[in-house]
Amino acid sequence: MFDAIRLYVEDLPYFNIREIATALGLNCDVSNSVLYAGNDPDYGIKMYLDGDYVFAKMWRDGAVYSDYSESFLINQDSFLHYRKSSNGVVFGIGSPNPEIYLGVSLAKDENGVSKYGYILSSYYNSGIHNLLEDGTYEYMEYELSSTSKYPLNFISAAPMVNIAGRYVYDHVFIPSVDTSSTNAMDIMIGNKEYIRSTKGNSARSGFLFEL
Repeated sequence: MFDAIRLYVEDLPYFNIREIATALGLNCDVSNSVLYAGNDPDYGIKMYLDGDYVFAKMWRDGAVYSDYSESFLINQDSFLHYRKSSNGVVFGIGSPNPEIYLGVSLAKDENGVSKYGYILSSYYNSGIHNLLEDGTYEYMEYELSSTSKYPLNFISAAPMVNIAGRYVYDHVFIPSVDTSSTNAMDIMIGNKEYIRSTKGNSARSGFLFEL
């Protein structure tokens, strides 16, 4: 289901931003270790190796926007797992099973203009960090319905929309019923396939990405 890049070479942690960008179908600013879509390197996701950890942070106006980040300890079993589609790409680091907590997808603003959006589902901050290429940034935190009241083979979801109606993601959805599974979920709804993010407290954050 997922493609993967090994992150351990010759007994050392390994992270090559150019190689990662090529695999994900994204552009990269090598000097700042930033992954981005489109033509503007001032907005994207900064991913870099520091010691034995890979960090992922939001990159806005040519700088790290906040201290919110995800980090992952790299060992012999670590891979960057990813899944590309015509809608964008979702990815994350797992050891050895896939973990998906980052996404790049198109969104439309209030005038119907398409823009790239960057999504980080945070375990440590229990919410979703959302950045558009025009600089719009929001942090979302929400509560899901109790899974104990619903069969686990049912799920409902709504499009990820800014509360003021300034933009809407075409292919990213917020689930209103989720499971407590920590494994990546490949969900078929009708003839469409979705990937559920795995980071974040399952009762407070997460997204579905339409492939």
